[in-house]
Amino acid sequence: PFPRLESGSDMHLAYFDESGDDGFPSYSSPLFVLTALYLHYLNWKATLEQIHDFRRRLRSAAGLPVRLEMHTRQFLLGKRPYRDLLIGEADRAQVIDTFCDLVAALRLLDAGAAAVMPLGAPIGSGMGIQNVANMRILRERITQVPLIVDAGVGTASDATVAMELGADGVLMNTGIAQAQDPEAMARAMNHAVQAGRLAYRAGRIPKKLYATASSPLEGVSR
Repeated sequence: PFPRLESGSDMHLAYFDESGDDGFPSYSSPLFVLTALYLHYLNWKATLEQIHDFRRRLRSAAGLPVRLEMHTRQFLLGKRPYRDLLIGEADRAQVIDTFCDLVAALRLLDAGAAAVMPLGAPIGSGMGIQNVANMRILRERITQVPLIVDAGVGTASDATVAMELGADGVLMNTGIAQAQDPEAMARAMNHAVQAGRLAYRAGRIPKKLYATASSPLEGVSR
């Protein structure tokens, strides 16, 4: 790791990469984008570990090798070398969305954000939590600040799911304001948030494919 600099000194690291062709020496692509990952030098190791952990999770969930370089356009279109992985179109889009949310959250923390507020779904849509895997990854990686679901909650069950996934809170407006009975919906949301939080802290049982008897057999007459 980098040694700490003397008091009053500071340093940031920037990794630059480009997408497209800049026209040198002859060909120019329709779009050329230059971007950078920029972070404080004391945070580089933790950030790298979080990205490695994310790639390992992708390997477990989608069979995407950890060291396989990602090119978004080719990946989304299912071109080589990603075609042989047999990852569906919807799953490919979810992988990219999750990665973008993770990087955005890491940069917010590096900038000193007091909370991270991912969207459950588009604002005002009432569609509920559309990317459960994304919420789980963010919750596991972001522990320094509150994680608050910012939009998409349409009814009480949506709020419960958000809290069961580990959110610290749910920001809501449309789901209550546009309900047929806003006062009743507000009460329902209150109970839903409490129930979801209690369930998250209690810890749900693992999901299993086959039935497993849980009642004791001792003392049962046959």
